[in-house]
Amino acid sequence: MEGGLAFQTNLGREGYELSLMATHSYSDQDRIEYFDQEFRDESDLPVPSKRELQTYERPVERDLTLLQADFSMPLWDFNFEAGWKSTLSSEFREQIFEDFDFDNEEFKRNDLLTNQFYFDEDVHAGYLILSGNTGPWGYQAGLRAEYTTTESFQPRIDSVHVNNYFDLFPSFFLTYELAENTILQASYSRRISRPNMWRLMPFLNAQDLLNLRLGNPYLQPQYTDNYELSFDKMWDDFFLTASVFHRHAENTFTRVYELFQERSSVVTWTNADTRRNSGMEVVKQLFLDSNTDISLTSSAFYSRITGEDSEGSYSNSRFSWTLNLMGNTRVRDWFSFQLIANYRGPIVLPQGSIDSRFSVNIGMRREVLNRNATVSLSLSDVFQTQNFTLNTQSANFDQRRYFERESRVLNLSFTWRFRGYQDRSERREPDMNGGQDAVF
Repeated sequence: MEGGLAFQTNLGREGYELSLMATHSYSDQDRIEYFDQEFRDESDLPVPSKRELQTYERPVERDLTLLQADFSMPLWDFNFEAGWKSTLSSEFREQIFEDFDFDNEEFKRNDLLTNQFYFDEDVHAGYLILSGNTGPWGYQAGLRAEYTTTESFQPRIDSVHVNNYFDLFPSFFLTYELAENTILQASYSRRISRPNMWRLMPFLNAQDLLNLRLGNPYLQPQYTDNYELSFDKMWDDFFLTASVFHRHAENTFTRVYELFQERSSVVTWTNADTRRNSGMEVVKQLFLDSNTDISLTSSAFYSRITGEDSEGSYSNSRFSWTLNLMGNTRVRDWFSFQLIANYRGPIVLPQGSIDSRFSVNIGMRREVLNRNATVSLSLSDVFQTQNFTLNTQSANFDQRRYFERESRVLNLSFTWRFRGYQDRSERREPDMNGGQDAVF
């Protein structure tokens, strides 16, 4: 369930713009899994005394409210922007595990694996941006201030954890036009990534008793300083961007593995001390004609992560790379087609690495009903290669795990656009979330 209100005005003055928005959404879902495990002897006959019947239920409730105000106006030779955004979220998750008691012919709750977790997070953010240009020079300076309040509650152990913090996030962009359609840009920005619910909730995963997973409700947010120098050049049918970058992250989210009862491994999340990525990226876009374009993005970088766990300090590093290919073509008055291919090299972890992987996605869409609606058909992971291998090494054990995902999905959708509808990608939406990075 979701609803919202939006208002926009120019206050009766040219160049001025004020927009207000409020939305609220609520969702709940329940998922129940049934397990019937049958054991057989050397003659392939069932052993009734070892049979296990189990149920695994996972209810989820989410509540989200967004309040946002944005204002812009000309200020002398500059453009001035200011805004405020409050994000109020609440989430409840439960894990109910039951075993069947054959003697009494009833299901009984497994108190070791059953758990509940409540998490509330409110983020209040205000920002100021000043931008302009002088001759070949362009500049933008911004500052965002955030105050975050969080509270988690574990009823099972009657534990409440409160974590409130205030942060400042500056950003600077400086551009210089070397020639027509040729730009040199330098930038700096500070970003935040907050731990998601999967990393926080302290549920002992019950699906594989040899490889256990446990969240960490005491995770802190991750902060990243981004430095970048780029060169952009545009020709009639070709676009090129080349950049060098350095990213320094503190309190990095990372998986840590430990032995449990000398036969199982437990993976949990922790805040590593630092992660540093330095490298270069090249983006090339070729326009074959008015209906077809091809983009190739490649990057090469060196990663190093340091920190400590219960076994002491650790340090790991390696060189890696990525390749991303995207092709778009349009058959006039019929449909458009898109192909996306991604390759990612090895990912460094504190105790090992994740092997390289690749995938291919395809899709097509057609405008119908006087362009008021769209029919889309897409197939993800065409060759079903979005599997990955995780290698873990420590002083006590070596482990290699292979994960297969149900990633090949065929999706058919129909979208109807009401009059006055504006696509989300066309709306002006300032970065009020700290430019949160997607972190594996």
